[in-house]
Amino acid sequence: MRTWVDASTFIALDTIGEAALLHDLLGRVALTPEVAAEVFNGRESEALGRARGTWIEIVPVTGGRQRWESLGLGRGEASLFLTPTDDRLVLDEVPARVAAESEGRSYVGLLGLLLAGARKGKIAPDRARQVLRRLAQSGFHLTTELYDEAMEQLGAPR
Repeated sequence: MRTWVDASTFIALDTIGEAALLHDLLGRVALTPEVAAEVFNGRESEALGRARGTWIEIVPVTGGRQRWESLGLGRGEASLFLTPTDDRLVLDEVPARVAAESEGRSYVGLLGLLLAGARKGKIAPDRARQVLRRLAQSGFHLTTELYDEAMEQLGAPR
């Protein structure tokens, strides 16, 4: 079973210098070539560029994307739905999550990864809170309520 990651998750973490967090939380991850084209576009950090081919695997997928693109998914997100249905997806965009739910696919978002990683001891709660703060400051789309709830779950003092 593979874990496939969407571009927005990688880009958000790379923006704050934390792309390697995905390796800490998930080990090896897979990208479709379409997602890889969004992630590795010449603006990625050196660290992320070096990770390509090590813990980041690029795996071709086949099939028609039209159905998914007609639902408002971008080319990269649509390609994630051509992966094996028993694999897990990391998705942060609402249309992709809706599609995953309609297909009965297993998925998690970046916030869910942070919370699960802290709960399982793969990342210290202090680091998870720091990453969450930096994501919010960088413009990562997150409601105040969700941010507050996540910080509380990570043990932030009130």
